[in-house]
Amino acid sequence: MGDHSDLTHSEAAKKAAARRIHEHLGPDTHKAGILAADDTAKVTGRGAGELRDWGIAAGLQRRHRDWARHAGQLDHRLQEEQSGLAELRDTLLDLKEQARAALDPDDIPEDRPPLPGLPDSGAVRG
Repeated sequence: MGDHSDLTHSEAAKKAAARRIHEHLGPDTHKAGILAADDTAKVTGRGAGELRDWGIAAGLQRRHRDWARHAGQLDHRLQEEQSGLAELRDTLLDLKEQARAALDPDDIPEDRPPLPGLPDSGAVRG
């Protein structure tokens, strides 16, 4: 299958990636969309551009509409992905806490049978 050493778990790398998405990728994508829209408006004649009366302006305007739609979809997708990752993080943290609480020896009732592969409750407390 190949070497997957680059996929190893690294808490620091995950935090850095999440921070990069939140602080740079999303906002920078949004800003680039705004800047490109402004520049295109100048070129296509919607603003004070020099091509206002040229036939090519209509083609550029159509391409710009398509591009603006795609840029908006990308921006929306990045926001959804960030939200989904935050929800997943919260879910995993909740599961981690539930597992920790379930395995806490002080919380095991006396009459509860031991889990397979784990010492019985008396041995854990003892």
